[in-house]
Amino acid sequence: MIKPSFSGIGRPAAAVDALPDGLVFVDGNGTVVGANARALALFEVSGAAAVVGLGLLDLLPDFDWRDAPGPGSGSGPGPVRRMSGRRTDGGVFGAEVVAVCLPGAEASDPYGPGDTGHLLMLVVRDLGGVLDAESALADARRQTEAVLRAVGEGVVGTDAEGRIVLVNPAAAQLIGHRASGLGGRELHPLVLHTRGDGEPYPFDESPLADTLRTGRRHRVQGQVLWARDGDRLLVDMTTAPVCEGERVVGAVVTFLDRGPDRRLAHRHAAEVTAQAERHGAELRRLEQRYEELAGRHRQLAGAVVGARRGHLEELRTELVAVAADDACHLWPEAGRLLGRLATGYTRMAVLLDDVLDQQRIAAGEEELRREVVDVGRVVDEGVRRSVELLGHGRTRFALRCPGVEAEVDPGRLAVALAHLLADVAGGDAVAEVDALTTVVVAGEGSGAVRIEVRGPYAGGDPLHQSVVSGIVGAHGGVVQRYEAPGVGGAGVGVGVGGGAGVGVYVVELPGRDVSGAAELLPCADALPGAGAGAGAGAGAVLSSGRRRRRARHALPGPGL
Repeated sequence: MIKPSFSGIGRPAAAVDALPDGLVFVDGNGTVVGANARALALFEVSGAAAVVGLGLLDLLPDFDWRDAPGPGSGSGPGPVRRMSGRRTDGGVFGAEVVAVCLPGAEASDPYGPGDTGHLLMLVVRDLGGVLDAESALADARRQTEAVLRAVGEGVVGTDAEGRIVLVNPAAAQLIGHRASGLGGRELHPLVLHTRGDGEPYPFDESPLADTLRTGRRHRVQGQVLWARDGDRLLVDMTTAPVCEGERVVGAVVTFLDRGPDRRLAHRHAAEVTAQAERHGAELRRLEQRYEELAGRHRQLAGAVVGARRGHLEELRTELVAVAADDACHLWPEAGRLLGRLATGYTRMAVLLDDVLDQQRIAAGEEELRREVVDVGRVVDEGVRRSVELLGHGRTRFALRCPGVEAEVDPGRLAVALAHLLADVAGGDAVAEVDALTTVVVAGEGSGAVRIEVRGPYAGGDPLHQSVVSGIVGAHGGVVQRYEAPGVGGAGVGVGVGGGAGVGVYVVELPGRDVSGAAELLPCADALPGAGAGAGAGAGAVLSSGRRRRRARHALPGPGL
């Protein structure tokens, strides 16, 4: 209620009390002479001093009297100001205040008009909820601006007519404009005016127009934008509607620049192309080098074959004929010397023929003649051929060959085994004691054939091993080398070569077992009768002839 009621107010007290804003009436001396119910609720606290009778500055300490309008006729309200209001208990709240001059106060009024003869009415609005909302809105705006600044994509907001109302720094930088100068401009004629092929791009045909018209979302990959300086930009563009209820009131357009990705892809493609060209040039150089080496190899092989079949063969025939000494014209020592020379020459000829044959297989000039054979017979032939390479009386052999078949070239596999046996048996070395070289053949469950060769020497002669690896590899097999230090050949129990170790080679070939049952490869030194050298059990001990005492000798390097 109003305390007191003034005739100058001209409205019933109940109507004034019903207003949502507080009304404070001040006389010319700055004293509060009246207030409505809302003002009393704002300023007056139970148990504290009453509002009426206080000075205006007690309630509104920040009020500036210069904002109070004059009493002249026609003067309007003063400016709206925000300031702090103080309750009678000293509490503070935010308020929005406007002053209005009420002329015509009569001298007979209980409190009188004062010296000025008019009253000042202040309309006070509590801003407690408003300030909280404005603070929250400001926080949300700052957060939105921070997000828009941090987003790497360009973001543009438009109204229902396609005019720009929001733009983030990434979008402004992408199209070459200042963000502050884009507000209110139409987005389509600014950056989407022309298609990629140079033809005009009408607004009605654009995804933005369809989004504003229908509310549909669009995503366009490879959209062409035009920057301020005329540069052509390739972006991924999306358009999404902004709705109020069911009405589309704007759109949000995002741009993702694909320029860096395209430049990176072009650079990568250029690097790959350059690398491919370098590799191609290197490959051509190596191919040319290979052809040169292959040509030289063919020339050398042809010369060797020609000499082998020509002059060297004639020399061997004459040497053998002289060594035979049918007329007994030579001294016995000379005859034996010529015989050894003829034997050595024969061994060298065999080795040369085998190397040349392996080279022809490797070059693809000849193919293997495969047939299903008993591997045991191939091993027997390999032993016989190894005697030709070693010479008679140079070693003994222990064989274990159960019925195992394989689809191989029997002649060439026998050559490979002969060279492997000659390598681990000592080659040209002269043994000090009798040594045993063992061969064990076993069929494995997978159908493969396993041939283990164990000799008194480590092996590794390049000529022998090149023939072995070449022929076994042509059969699709593998050769693996092991070394058993300080063990004699196959259970002989005698360390040959001063404990340098024995050569153990395993040859694996595709094949089949005649008996149909898999047989595991036994340890060679566990062969029955191998230690006695008598061929007992499944093993057979063969001798290459009369025995000789041989000097210790170790072949150079590992085999494979």
